Amino acid sequence: MKGWLYFLLVFLLPSCAPKIAPLVPFDSEYQQYVLEQFNDFRKQQCPGSVDSDVILQMDILGNDVTASGILMAQEPGNIHLRITDPLGRTMMMLVSDGASFTFTDNRKGEGYLGTPYSKSWAEYVPAGVEPKDLFSWLSGRLPGGEFNITATGRGPEDSCCWFVLDYNDASRQHHLKFDPQTGKVGRHFLAEAGNMIFDVSYLYPSGSGEEEQCRFPQALQLESSSISGTVQLEFKKIYSHGAIGADKFKLTLPDHYTIHLLE
Repeated sequence: MKGWLYFLLVFLLPSCAPKIAPLVPFDSEYQQYVLEQFNDFRKQQCPGSVDSDVILQMDILGNDVTASGILMAQEPGNIHLRITDPLGRTMMMLVSDGASFTFTDNRKGEGYLGTPYSKSWAEYVPAGVEPKDLFSWLSGRLPGGEFNITATGRGPEDSCCWFVLDYNDASRQHHLKFDPQTGKVGRHFLAEAGNMIFDVSYLYPSGSGEEEQCRFPQALQLESSSISGTVQLEFKKIYSHGAIGADKFKLTLPDHYTIHLLE
């Protein structure tokens, strides 16, 4: 079970620890422009859900695994992921309402129950990544809550704009690579003690007008030195951004399944 649960969780929740390079400050005029664009981004009212066909690809230690599936996600931390075979039959599911999660392996008739605050969850999820923020990480938006901007500037090897955000966490900071021209976050990582512990990069489809402001990512890429590989999640076909019923994030297991309680 742990191998596949690791696969299903790691596409959302990788961890890594490369060092963070210092930023090059903006001049005052450009600083004002970037801050204005970032504030406009913060004020956007975007849909808080997605229902999509997805493709997961993970290359770990030279082992390339690709799987198709269906992902339903809704803010703050609701996830419903089904991995399907070529005939569309569900092989595995991961469902969470933010307070608990259920993983099933339909091939073996087994189910695993736990919470995002359990030791089992903590094996895969870095400290500081809250269940309530999962949709924000998926959609390229900001986690909820109040924060202070503690630094802005250019990275040493690019011309784009970085923001360092402090969510009143003494040991961790959020680093966002923000493009003021498109109003999009191209990368978002969480840092602790000067090291990256959680890193997501985003690719967006082209578009224009009001729809462009809230355009959902086309794909995510996750790299982690701790798993020695690369994970990609592609939103192959998005069906809706409408509200999803709470029943989709609860799962009742068949009576004949073997149940494992994760602590």
